[in-house]
Amino acid sequence: MSKTILQLDHKDAKEFFLREESYTSVKLPSYIKFSPLIEKISAKLDENLQGDKKICRKNEKGKCIYPIYQRKR
Repeated sequence: MSKTILQLDHKDAKEFFLREESYTSVKLPSYIKFSPLIEKISAKLDENLQGDKKICRKNEKGKCIYPIYQRKR
């Protein structure tokens, strides 16, 4: 039995969406390729994730009270 997208963890879901065959079951001509676009999207996602910064406000015991996420631009 296969899993639904909701049952996948984040790594498996990303891997699923970065596969060319995940987008259509229609037989397309060989000159139609989604992989260049998918690779560009993947690179942009990775670039954006590296720009995020997590700041944690700590209490007197040094434990994180709540995280603050900041995006570098």
